[in-house]
Amino acid sequence: MKPNLIIDKILPALKEKDYPLFDLDSILNISEVSQEDFFSVYTDLDDFIIKAFYQLCAEADGLFEKNGQNLRHPYTAYSAIWMSY
Repeated sequence: MKPNLIIDKILPALKEKDYPLFDLDSILNISEVSQEDFFSVYTDLDDFIIKAFYQLCAEADGLFEKNGQNLRHPYTAYSAIWMSY
């Protein structure tokens, strides 16, 4: 499974839980991502969160470039992308 697809499946499950309550097994179960797929791309949940954050930043940067906007309101752009998951 491709990293972007794993991110798309897992982020909604993460929104349902508080960070201290993250349990990789339950998140994978809720998001229907196999451990094999997950561990073929990420080493652990922290690695996933870091890479997902960088992916969201790259998507936001792409939106800025596409729309010809500058970085006057990056929080708004990042928030809009995060809330779309």
